[in-house]
Amino acid sequence: MRPVRLYMKAFGSYSEEEIDFDLLGSRGLYLITGDTGAGKTTIFDAITYALYGKGSGEERDGRMMRSKFADKFTPTKVELVFEYRGKMYTVSRTSDHERPQKGQREGTTTQKGESVLSYDDNVFKNAECDRKIGEILGIGYEQFRQVAMIAQGEFLRLIYANSKEREKIFRDLFKTDKYDQFSRKLKARFDRAKENYDKQNSRLNEQINGVKPTGAAAEKWQGINSDSKEDDILSLLRDMTAEDDALVGEYNTKLGNIRTALDTVKADISKGEDRRKKQADRDRLGEEYEHIIPALQKLNEEKEKKAALLPERDRLNSDAAKLEAQLVQYKELENQKNTKSRCEAKYDDLSHAILQLKGNHEHRIKKIGELKAERSSLEGAKAECERITYAGKVLAAKMKALEDISQKLKDIDETRAELVKAQAYAQKEIEKSAAFEREASECRQRFLLEQAGIMAEQLRDNEPCPVCGSLDHPLPAAHSMNAPSQEDVKRAEKAAKKQSDIASEASAEASSVKASLEEKERTVQDMFKNAELDAGADINAEIAAVNEKLKDARIRYKEAEKKAKRYVELNEVLIQKAEDEANKMLSDITEAEKEQTAVRSAKENAESRIAEIRTQLTYDSEKEARNNIDLLKSRADAIDKDHSEAAAKLQKANEDSKSLEGRIRLLNEQLAEGSDIDITAKRNEQQELEAGEAQLSGEREQAVTRRSRNKEALDAIVPILADKAAAEKEYGMYSVLFRTVSGGTGAKMTFEMFVLSWYFNKILEYANRHLSEMTGGMYRLSRSEQSKGNSKVGLDIDVIDCYNNEKREIKSLSGGESFQASLALAVAMSEVVQDREGGIRLDTMFVDEGFGSLDGDKLDKVVSALKTLAAHRLIGIISHVDSLKNEIDMRIDVTKDNKGISSARVMV
Repeated sequence: MRPVRLYMKAFGSYSEEEIDFDLLGSRGLYLITGDTGAGKTTIFDAITYALYGKGSGEERDGRMMRSKFADKFTPTKVELVFEYRGKMYTVSRTSDHERPQKGQREGTTTQKGESVLSYDDNVFKNAECDRKIGEILGIGYEQFRQVAMIAQGEFLRLIYANSKEREKIFRDLFKTDKYDQFSRKLKARFDRAKENYDKQNSRLNEQINGVKPTGAAAEKWQGINSDSKEDDILSLLRDMTAEDDALVGEYNTKLGNIRTALDTVKADISKGEDRRKKQADRDRLGEEYEHIIPALQKLNEEKEKKAALLPERDRLNSDAAKLEAQLVQYKELENQKNTKSRCEAKYDDLSHAILQLKGNHEHRIKKIGELKAERSSLEGAKAECERITYAGKVLAAKMKALEDISQKLKDIDETRAELVKAQAYAQKEIEKSAAFEREASECRQRFLLEQAGIMAEQLRDNEPCPVCGSLDHPLPAAHSMNAPSQEDVKRAEKAAKKQSDIASEASAEASSVKASLEEKERTVQDMFKNAELDAGADINAEIAAVNEKLKDARIRYKEAEKKAKRYVELNEVLIQKAEDEANKMLSDITEAEKEQTAVRSAKENAESRIAEIRTQLTYDSEKEARNNIDLLKSRADAIDKDHSEAAAKLQKANEDSKSLEGRIRLLNEQLAEGSDIDITAKRNEQQELEAGEAQLSGEREQAVTRRSRNKEALDAIVPILADKAAAEKEYGMYSVLFRTVSGGTGAKMTFEMFVLSWYFNKILEYANRHLSEMTGGMYRLSRSEQSKGNSKVGLDIDVIDCYNNEKREIKSLSGGESFQASLALAVAMSEVVQDREGGIRLDTMFVDEGFGSLDGDKLDKVVSALKTLAAHRLIGIISHVDSLKNEIDMRIDVTKDNKGISSARVMV
């Protein structure tokens, strides 16, 4: 797995940031650097959160990474593009966040967060996303933290862990719990096998102990137990069973003869007893018949006596009916009592509620006082805002004046440059004008001279010169053929005049620019005075100073504005709300007191009605009334029943007398037939036969029971012996296996610990390669082979000082040496996991730990080792060590502005 691009929004100290890891390439060592708290570890957190929904450290949960700079409608989002085995994947996660309700102007609802994984044309969301990432990478969150994302505090956790803790780490990392599960299952099977073996022995002993020995085999059977040979047990049982079979046959023959004779005697006794019974019945019935006539008379008198009590029955029923009529009032009495009880309970509840309401009201009043006190402390916030605003306006005005001065100075510089150009241009044009003037003057001179030549041609001796009036003309002017004409003079004078005008204009323009410059200089001097600045002041420095003051004013204004808003909130909302709540509590107290008064009135009404009802009732309670009703009805029913029973008895006596006459007649007819039998002699004979039968039956029953029990034992022991043999075989097999995998042999090592030890030895082998490079071959790690007492060999680490061949505890290393050992061990774990899994490739490793504990030489060796590892992967480390910036070319610089918002820049 190699990160390509990481996007964070409202995550940790990042408002919105994108980091292009692709700039770092696919292998090499890069540094993540920045001040403490700048947000370096947050980059690792974001990668882990994108993949697994959790931070890189145990104490940093994904939900804790919500940015404090985001508003409630902005979701926390992390998106990671990563490459794995040549394929690009994109995973993004958003947190739960508030959003406005659709179709409503007010109100919000919670938008659930979502995780989405996409690649090729596939899209997986939420649980499917998490499952698919696990399938792609081949490792879960805990394993990722152990082999790819080494977070703060994780190094020493592994190096200083005891054997048990390291066993758990490796179990999770290498998924060896299946070997522990195998051992547990094997133990369960061993326990079941032992239990079954013991059970079969117990079953066999139970059957052996239940055998009833007899005959010649009885003495031999005394030495039989569950350890006896199978043939001995079965042979003795079969012999005893055969003996009992023969004995039972003899008993059956003898008993058959006795029972035939006994049946004949019993038949004779039965006939004699039947005849004797009939004679007794006839005599008894005769006596009954003689006594039945006076009994009939007595029953008739009893019936008349019971009939005389029937009016009393009617009175009792009437009294019971009156009491039944009062039962409805008992119902009302009970209802009133219930009402009274409810009122008393309600009154107590209201008393408690009123006390609670009053307490809440007092608390609310206290809260109002606190809010008002806070408001009082904030009363000057608005004025402070205004003061800062005014000061800001003054500063802004000053800034405007300084900017105007700055602009004016730039304008003066431009005007000076323009004056130089104008003066140069004017000087040039003046020079050109002088040249044109000279040329015109020469042309005019030449023209005038030519006119003299023309006039000289007209001169005559002794005639006055028209110019000077002289009569002598000693040197008359000569006429030239190339002399300019008057037109030439005019043209030259016109050109000179034009150039003179241009020169004048240029001179005037230069003068105007100079005047403008002087005016601007006077203006800027006034501006300096108005700004209360010296003429030579550094305007840019002044502007920078005012700008700093404006920034400070803005910060102070925000603080004051926050306090002013809080003041408004307190003044307009919170205090009023609290006072409204307090008033509502007073209203609730009043209502509760009114209700309490009503409840007390209802209770008094119930008590009054209870007293009134009790005056109308015969008895105090419905139960007592019902008991008396039942008593009255019972007495009435008893009278009615006595009368009915007397009538029934009289009727039955009449019927019995007629039945006696018929039965006596029938018995006399039956006794006329047959003769008497000597029952005593027959009974003596019967006793002798039954005694013989009982003795034979008892002896036979003993033989049958013994034979039956021994046959059952034989039938039961045969399969038990087979079960015992199978159980003994299984127990022996699992006993050996269990002792082996549970560490019960000489190695004192469980099956899982054997596998973990293999991985651990492999890790130490890899780790020692890196540690040797980091320490110059000084240290080597080894697994402790020592066990104490009955304890098993574990995963403890010893460190060997190769310089003096001394072995000591790992905790004896210094801080820097512990870091080297921890780093070597963590890197080795990553390598072994990838070798083990085969399909897993982790092309990236992140290290956030302890480079500051290393001195210069150790740091160089660690960095050299990491560079060697980085030849085949991309390794990112977090460190504050400045010298690493010179050692590592690639880095990510993390900074935080004055608002606390982080930003990251990739430097390659």
